[in-house]
Amino acid sequence: MDLGKLVGGLNTKDIDKVIKLITENKDVLAALERLPQLFDSFGEGLEAAGGRAREAGAVLIGDGAGGVKDALGDVATSLGGISAAISKGVDRLADVAEGLGRVPMADGPAKSIASAAKEIGGAGSALDDLSGSLETIAELLAKVGSALEQLGDKLDESGTQVKGFMG
Repeated sequence: MDLGKLVGGLNTKDIDKVIKLITENKDVLAALERLPQLFDSFGEGLEAAGGRAREAGAVLIGDGAGGVKDALGDVATSLGGISAAISKGVDRLADVAEGLGRVPMADGPAKSIASAAKEIGGAGSALDDLSGSLETIAELLAKVGSALEQLGDKLDESGTQVKGFMG
């Protein structure tokens, strides 16, 4: 009895080839059975990475309670205030030096005070420059934080899509 004739003209050699293909590739087929689990695991990993990226962004930007950006902004503001106070002190020292310069035999101390005022003024200018640089860094970190939050959203979205791919 020919099985091929019974089932409508199938060639038994073709059936043998299919059976051989299945038996020779049983490891591949077993791996395919694990594919949904692998997709779920990969999706969960993407979602977790998204969460970490959003957390890093929140640390940089702050979430209402302050972040690196706000802390640097506060430092920059403080440095700007210190620079302004130094500038006022320098102006007063310059006035003292000018007044002393008019007093007979006090021009030596007046020159020393004027020189000290100039040195202190240079330090105040450096603090003012540092304040501006910190503000710039704070703004750049806010942009990086925002980009990290957006990356986190995209990773989370991709993870959800990957997990749903096999389901």
